[in-house]
Amino acid sequence: MSAAAPGGTTRAPQTLEATPLGSARPSTSGPRPLRVRAVDLGSRALLRVSGPLDGVTSSVLGEALQPFRRGGQGLTLDLRPVEYIETPGLRLLMTLNEELQAEGCQVRLVVRQGSRVERTLRLAGLDHQCALFHTVREALSEPSGPAAAPTGGPTRGGV
Repeated sequence: MSAAAPGGTTRAPQTLEATPLGSARPSTSGPRPLRVRAVDLGSRALLRVSGPLDGVTSSVLGEALQPFRRGGQGLTLDLRPVEYIETPGLRLLMTLNEELQAEGCQVRLVVRQGSRVERTLRLAGLDHQCALFHTVREALSEPSGPAAAPTGGPTRGGV
């Protein structure tokens, strides 16, 4: 799927991948790489992240996020395929959220309901800082506005 970028150009999705140290190639029994697929939707960007988000792979997500840290663009991260998030990944999400809120933008996180990732984000308090959703459709359909006010209430969206 490609999307129209600002100015009417079409940008193909980008995919980045990181394999944890100590494994030359991902195998079915070994560590899985983090994969990031980015789609620029003009005033918003959607990044689908899969695999573990840990100390090794969070730098790959940070690299994939660089083009989307500009002012005026909202960001939706589809974290449903993420297996788990460790402290470096949480720090990255918190920093990203602070940066984008300072620019008047919003970070929307899409998580599987009841997942390990959702529980980790809630324990870290990210549900009070970012808007959480259970579907990408709901995250993208809600109107953009100032990033000020996730309430910390129940996650929006259906299963």
